[in-house]
Amino acid sequence: MHRLIPLLSLIIVLGSPSRFQRMWAENLPGGLIAGTVVDERGGPVTGIKVFVAKSDGRIKLNAMRHARSDGQGRFTFAGLPSGQYRLYAIGEDQGYPDTTFEFYAQNPVPLIQIPETGGSSDVVITLGPKAGAIAGTVVDKTTRALVNATFVLTDASEPARWISTSVPAKFRILVPPGRNITVRVSAPGYDAWYYNNHTPGNTPLRVASGEEVHLDVELSPSEAPATAKTHH
Repeated sequence: MHRLIPLLSLIIVLGSPSRFQRMWAENLPGGLIAGTVVDERGGPVTGIKVFVAKSDGRIKLNAMRHARSDGQGRFTFAGLPSGQYRLYAIGEDQGYPDTTFEFYAQNPVPLIQIPETGGSSDVVITLGPKAGAIAGTVVDKTTRALVNATFVLTDASEPARWISTSVPAKFRILVPPGRNITVRVSAPGYDAWYYNNHTPGNTPLRVASGEEVHLDVELSPSEAPATAKTHH
């Protein structure tokens, strides 16, 4: 999997966090990052997981500190050691994909510097546009049995941007909106399946923000080509 640049724009405004956050930070060593998660229209987004990570290490979500945005979209990280940090936001249930994957990237995230003397930064994370999605089932073409599979999604215009994910037979995967995406589905013992047969002249998959495209994937256990039905 490729992880790097998030699907969000992040604006750092050096200023004062709330009075409560400042009082809290004064009782802890290190620095403070406080901020707000907003949508494209500037409204607060509740329930988004925000992760903070040192910019000099490999991204591992399970080893990163995180906070969840509250009813006003606010979040806070206090007691941070000095250094450079990046923020990543995830809200898949709300249509905002895992922004640690380069596949979903739009804009790079600026570095946040916590000096040796501590200090604070006030941050606005703007999410969006929301992803589209593909959903459906993967079955054995002959027996109709459900098949767990691996999907490889690739940006047709930038092949270096791709994601590989293993999913159950009944799947739902978020897709970057407004981009041409090639889709490859595979499972042990089956021929690989490609959206639109992946032949010249056939267009890749393209999903709008908030749209869900249904795919019925039929995997062939022989050399016979697999087929699919697509419904918008």
